[in-house]
Amino acid sequence: EYAECRAKARIVLDRGPRFDLVESLLWRAGGGFYLLEPHVARLEDSAAYFQFKFSAENLRKALLDFSARPPQGDSKVRILLAREGRLVIRSESLNSITGATLALSAKPVKKSRFLLHKTTHREQYAELLQEHRGRIPGLTDLIYWNEAGLVTEAGFANVVVDIDGVFCTPRVEAGALPGIFRQYLLGLNMVEEREIRVGDLVRARNLYLINSVRGWMPLMRAAREGVWTIMGDLNYETDGARIRHGVRGVVSQGVER
Repeated sequence: EYAECRAKARIVLDRGPRFDLVESLLWRAGGGFYLLEPHVARLEDSAAYFQFKFSAENLRKALLDFSARPPQGDSKVRILLAREGRLVIRSESLNSITGATLALSAKPVKKSRFLLHKTTHREQYAELLQEHRGRIPGLTDLIYWNEAGLVTEAGFANVVVDIDGVFCTPRVEAGALPGIFRQYLLGLNMVEEREIRVGDLVRARNLYLINSVRGWMPLMRAAREGVWTIMGDLNYETDGARIRHGVRGVVSQGVER
């Protein structure tokens, strides 16, 4: 019976879109991979869910080979896993994205299993972003929300909102990817999961994006409602007071509206 269920699942997956599984890691010059094991575990979980062939041992060996000839500076390392188990590892220099523009999506995202896994199948996000770029010049990414009006995530990062002095992040059940840096901060009790509505996002005094490659990215409101500018990145701080102090520092340099 179990084998029959797996066979039926295989048929459904084979009829679906072709895609690879993805992990993006931070390579720190002189420090190695940041939060490596949680990334390996997440890739293993997604491979099991989508029935991809995967060997954690082979991945670690490939990453060890990579680290034997490392980039000169901090880099973003991207891992692609194909269904048959083929691994591709690429790296690129890690440059700051300070000044990038984000906006709140004008439309909700539809529920999908792909939202809970990091893959190359991102058509829903890509289509929404393309629609918005026609109205907002220079737009880098969107902050998304679901059909229940709950904030989920940005296209490349999780969302954190400072609500009454508590760092809050949307629940995975709302449609947020279980990001590695997000999980790390939850484990430190630095952030907590909460239902966050679009109105909470718009009214928030302090708003951030987070991921394990760029760390904390504080946002500042732009003149146009529902649009923000990234005011910094490459900050992996785990002290809440320092995060808030840093955000106040950058916000004071602009005109908050």
